[in-house]
Amino acid sequence: MQQKEIGIIGYGSMGKMLTQGFLRHGIAAETMVVSNRHVEKMADLVAVYPEVTATADNREAAACAHVFLCVEPMQMAGVLGEIKDVLSAHTHLITIGGAGDMAAYRQVFHGAISRVIPTLLAEIDRGYALISHNEVVSSNDKAWLEKNLGLMGKIVALPEEHLKTFMQFTSCGPAFIAALFEQWLAAGEQVLSEELKEILFFTLLETVGGTVALMEKTEMSFAEMIARVATKGGITERGVQILRAGLGPVFTELTTACNDRNDMAAGKVAAAIADVK
Repeated sequence: MQQKEIGIIGYGSMGKMLTQGFLRHGIAAETMVVSNRHVEKMADLVAVYPEVTATADNREAAACAHVFLCVEPMQMAGVLGEIKDVLSAHTHLITIGGAGDMAAYRQVFHGAISRVIPTLLAEIDRGYALISHNEVVSSNDKAWLEKNLGLMGKIVALPEEHLKTFMQFTSCGPAFIAALFEQWLAAGEQVLSEELKEILFFTLLETVGGTVALMEKTEMSFAEMIARVATKGGITERGVQILRAGLGPVFTELTTACNDRNDMAAGKVAAAIADVK
């Protein structure tokens, strides 16, 4: 039997996003194997793309040329133990998510490993996916991965040690941005009726989207944007002063806490994989 091209293990949030994204951009359904412990969760997939092989057998997905591990960090060790005998010298193993260094996976698999940290924005073909490769990944496999992930947005290839910094702005970024604007919106809503709260929400979205679009079009920096809007001694200037004073320590704490949590999770993943025989 001819080896299939793409195996995706796990049909949760990230696995589903990748599967649907590949198919949306014309990758042939018959070249894909998608596995999930609860195969019934893929009913929506096979209803639209019956040519996709949907299975509960992770080993079947692991027999493909490019194998995406889209499971929770603490499930990685169990899945690796299950599929390690199927992986070959020709397998390109691709781990999805922020936790777990490539050195940890090398305890079980000594071949080509890439790490990918996707973003939710890939659902609308926006944002950056972060990629790092070990020294075994061939130039052909690098090109294949970057080309196909590039269908769903932009790509930046990084040394592995910098992934945890960049992921705060790409993968975590939509949630952080939403939390920030959620608090700002709540402060503004205090004197508004329910109808006006809804209007305020959409005016904020338009302002955010328009600000980004203007900065992209004009290549304007953050400092230039502030200077264009904030007149000396005015309301905006005072607001900017408050934000700079208050948010500096918040974002320092945020960065430190995220890095610490990432390191802790990576250590747990590595310890779990070390127990895989």
